[in-house]
Formats: sequence, C-alpha cells, structure tokens
Amino acid sequence: MKTITREQAIDLLRPRLAEQVDDKHCLCEVAARTGTLCHGFARWSYADLKRRFWWLSLRHPELPRAEFEALANAWLVERKRRFGAELCCDTQLLERDLCKGWDEFEDAALERLMDELCGQQVKVVRAGSAVRESGADHSRFTRHAETPPRGVEFTRGDAE
Repeated sequence: MKTITREQAIDLLRPRLAEQVDDKHCLCEVAARTGTLCHGFARWSYADLKRRFWWLSLRHPELPRAEFEALANAWLVERKRRFGAELCCDTQLLERDLCKGWDEFEDAALERLMDELCGQQVKVVRAGSAVRESGADHSRFTRHAETPPRGVEFTRGDAE
C-alpha cells in the first residue's frame, strides 16, 4: 500500500470532487443532497446552521430551512468563485464559517475517499494541516467569527 500525505490525497481528490459541483452548487449542498462525504448542510440542525451563518440569519431570520440553505449555498459558491478555489472545502479550510474544510476529514476518511473516488488504496499520513503543507497564502481571506457577536440572539425562525 502506498503512503501519501494529506496534501497529496487532497490534491488527488479535489478534481474528482470538483466534477460534482458547478457555478450554482457548492460541495456542501451536493453532500447534503446525496448523503455523501461529510453530509454538508444536513449534518447540522437548522438552529446550528443559522448560528454558523449568523450574518445571513440576521438579515433573513424567518426563512424556511430550504431557502436558508439555498442562501448559504450561494454564499459559499460566491466565496469559492471570488478566491478562485475549486471547492468550498478549500475556502472553509481558511475561513471556517461553516466548518474546518479539509481539516474536518480524518486521515481514515481521506483513505476511504481515495479508494472510492480514485480507486487507490493508500495510507494517509499527517504531516501538518493542508494549509501549512501547501504553503498557501491565505491572508486575503476574510475570516468570520464562528459565533455571532456578543448580544446577538436568535429568537425568531430558529425552530427545526
């Protein structure tokens, strides 16, 4: 069995996963719809999703979940486009609005994805986070707080 780094695995997976998205659907939306990968938006309750996208929730507190997910999807697609990333996993690795991007995936999960999507059985070793390994300059990314600012409460539209 071949041993590869996390960054090598991600570099091999990225084009396979990019085939599943387009300019209107981010990988979070696809994963939620298909029940694959990390399960995207579907892995969180509606209240949790609204807390993760608190700035969207402040502007649209009463949207039904499906419409809120569509708004979050549009946000992630735009972030991906703006920064020239192939997947929202790339931008979330740095911005961490919704999740930790590629850092959400354990080595074993990357090994499973390599087998399923690339047909390669590999051992993934952790040599650091994908950002440090790639040497990517992520200073251009705006990082939003993972929780709303102090004093912001969710009182309307948080029901499941």
